[in-house]
Amino acid sequence: MKTTLTLLSAVVGAEAVWSLGPESFNCKMRALAWEYGQKTLPKYGKFENLYYALGLNDDCKNVTGPVHFSPEDARPRAPLFPNAGSDGFSVYVDYEKGNDSNDGSIDHPLKTVNAGVEKAKGKGAGAFVYLRAGIHYLTETVQITAENSGLTIQNYNGEEVTVSGGKKLDLKWSPHNIQNGNNMYVSDVNGLDYAWGFQMNGVRATRARYPNGNVELPERSAEAGDPNGVQMIPGGSGDWTPPDLSKQGTQTYVTNTNPSQMRNFTTYGFQEYMVGINGPCDIYDPPVAYWCAEAVKGGSAFAFRVPRGVKPDKMVIAPKGGGPDAGLHMPYANPEGAIINVWRPKRWANWMF
Repeated sequence: MKTTLTLLSAVVGAEAVWSLGPESFNCKMRALAWEYGQKTLPKYGKFENLYYALGLNDDCKNVTGPVHFSPEDARPRAPLFPNAGSDGFSVYVDYEKGNDSNDGSIDHPLKTVNAGVEKAKGKGAGAFVYLRAGIHYLTETVQITAENSGLTIQNYNGEEVTVSGGKKLDLKWSPHNIQNGNNMYVSDVNGLDYAWGFQMNGVRATRARYPNGNVELPERSAEAGDPNGVQMIPGGSGDWTPPDLSKQGTQTYVTNTNPSQMRNFTTYGFQEYMVGINGPCDIYDPPVAYWCAEAVKGGSAFAFRVPRGVKPDKMVIAPKGGGPDAGLHMPYANPEGAIINVWRPKRWANWMF
């Protein structure tokens, strides 16, 4: 059962008296926040990430109705900025068609952002570096100095532009396993030792994983018996190595028990402000967080304790009805290099090993 607070209060003297509202109000407020986000940041289109962050896919489906997202929805829309006047200095950059030996005119653009910034040095306020449509890859840091004061770098005439610190790959895909409904393709990646992320057509790709699916939909797990298949392995299926608390610094707990500063309008916890300092919070800067507090509360919350690891050969699952998703195809011939993502449902925390 969930209890929500409305954003309205009646003022009696100097005190605010809060009233409880129905769940439908909560969902309508979330839907309103999603609508506001789309209008505030139109470049994100339907704003899929915000839709899921607000939990509209979970217990507010009756308010928004069915919502379908396509890969195109995930691509930011290019903003349209005003171009410089004819009196301003302008230089054009086109990664695909340009050449850094060109003069930087619209018909003979430069190739790199660095060359454009260099050419605009000393031109004063009102200088523009226009990026033409496409992905502009950076092979080194763009150095902007005092000589570039007043410089504007922007897309040209509303064209869709991406500035990336990644590396463009020329991939040649070939079938790996396309039998029995499988759809697996592979490609050699020459000159690349490791990749932190991968994008195709401007959309972030999900690393190949087991079970297959979208890990950002936490309700679809083996425990939930989802009819569409398992997307998460229950945490209890793993043989976890607990953290070594002896290697963490001395922890200090701070709990504000001042009666005048307590949140007295709630009766279900969260009345005292509390944090933990140092200890497991040493990974933060500054090393302070609520999740290191002495008695964290709410939503099956627990103190911040990152496990040291998990034994993959112990991680087995048995979804309802069995089937091909039962187990992790153990044992592995060589599990070295495997990456295990640990996702805390409802987004309390997540880790990667």
